[in-house]
Amino acid sequence: MSLAAFPPQQSIQAYAAVCLPCPANSFSPIQNQVGTISNCVCFDSNAIQLSQNQFTCTCQNGYQGIVSNVQGGTSGCSSCPSGMFSVGGIPCQSCPPGSSILNDFSGCSCYDISDGTTPWNIYTNSCQCQAGYYGDPSKAQSGSTNSCSLCPNGQTSIQGVALQDSDCFQLGNTFKTVISFQFFILQLLLILL
Repeated sequence: MSLAAFPPQQSIQAYAAVCLPCPANSFSPIQNQVGTISNCVCFDSNAIQLSQNQFTCTCQNGYQGIVSNVQGGTSGCSSCPSGMFSVGGIPCQSCPPGSSILNDFSGCSCYDISDGTTPWNIYTNSCQCQAGYYGDPSKAQSGSTNSCSLCPNGQTSIQGVALQDSDCFQLGNTFKTVISFQFFILQLLLILL
């Protein structure tokens, strides 16, 4: 119940209680009190508790699977093996080399967080150098810094690709190389036709 009923009073109109449904795969054990979404409880005991910031029943960090859709049923969320993480029920993953798992099992943190190193994110699941830097933060140990160095002489690099300074390039040269390659392919096609 999100708003209690209001009985009729002098010159004030009465209105009925306003009730909102709990999210899918959850229920409210409190039926006769005004509350919020946090009064709703997911069917699955391994799901994240509902709140003003959590509107759906999903597996807790460190659990993979799909939440149970039956009250009192077996959990659909299974615990990840030791050292692995999961967010929102996605399949468990290991942290990449050069990182450690977060205490809440929601991801990883690269050991080297100094300039030039990209912060870990779930989409790449790697520790790598930013564009314009070269190096290999995947080899970093706890407390390491400076795994990534700025490309020399105004050169640049593609994020995560340049492992040594020779992998850096001049931006204009790369454009010329691409155009030359396309011209070569066009000539080859004309010869073959």
